[in-house]
Amino acid sequence: LFFATHAWDGHYPSYNPKNETRRLHYPDSMYIQPPKTATEQHWKDLPRFFTEQNEGRNRWRRRFEPDYFQDNIKSMYSMATEVDSVVGDVIEELKRQGTLNQTLLIFTTDNGNLHGEHGLAEKWYPFEESLKVPLVIQDPRMPKSKRGTVSDAWTLNVDLAPTMLKAAKIEPSFFMQGRDIARLYLDDPITDRKSGGKGGSIKWRKDFYYEWNMGDPLNASGHPQTGFIDAAQALITDEWKYIYWPEQDFEQLYHRSIDPYDEWDLIKKDNRQNISSFSAIMDGGSIQTTQAVYEELKAQFLKLRARVMAGRPV
Repeated sequence: LFFATHAWDGHYPSYNPKNETRRLHYPDSMYIQPPKTATEQHWKDLPRFFTEQNEGRNRWRRRFEPDYFQDNIKSMYSMATEVDSVVGDVIEELKRQGTLNQTLLIFTTDNGNLHGEHGLAEKWYPFEESLKVPLVIQDPRMPKSKRGTVSDAWTLNVDLAPTMLKAAKIEPSFFMQGRDIARLYLDDPITDRKSGGKGGSIKWRKDFYYEWNMGDPLNASGHPQTGFIDAAQALITDEWKYIYWPEQDFEQLYHRSIDPYDEWDLIKKDNRQNISSFSAIMDGGSIQTTQAVYEELKAQFLKLRARVMAGRPV
């Protein structure tokens, strides 16, 4: 089944829930706090090639501009409530058929979404709000000790097909690059990626490669949306995020663990000069970026990109 809180692109209002849902759950009298980075300054802080012609900026207009934000965010949340209701209907039907305890349920979506952060809307870009997606799994094989728990392991969309095939006792095709997520709750404890690889027997990814690109795999030449939705590549780890915009040969570096909203590009000279003010804002946290860290991240980025392009498992 596919249900989504999808906008009606190019139309206003962008989101169209049932009137009753909106009235009951998100009335006009309710106020929803806009995101921290939904400011004009955060838009101006983006790389120079983010212009007013950018599609993320286009969709931000009349959707998450200040005068439109409250109406649209409430309508979008209302649609999420409706999706939740339908999920409940599916579960009740499985119970009625007596098959709930024989069914693998996966609740997820295809991408994250920017709700005005950085003056943008929608997806495509390697910013935190776009990268992250919900993933909830109900598996009758899951041990009771694992039910209701949360894992911080990196899972990717390429993991979904192998997970479902394995559950059906079908071996994934050789060209599939993902992993069976069920290993995280059926096998021995996962190796803790934060403790230097200690504490478990499951070897799981410690980082991942992100890409939005319809051109050449390396330099994005031929990408048909330059200036509209620029090609982007990135390496994501617990601690860091290295972003590469191949069409512009432009790099960014964020210290994810203490800069969760992508506010301080550490390659940008002005930000390196203002680390002390950032530390104060982050309650004493400090950013440590060195040439060695940058070189290590870039080397891993190139290594992982080559692995992905070669079709090898990730």
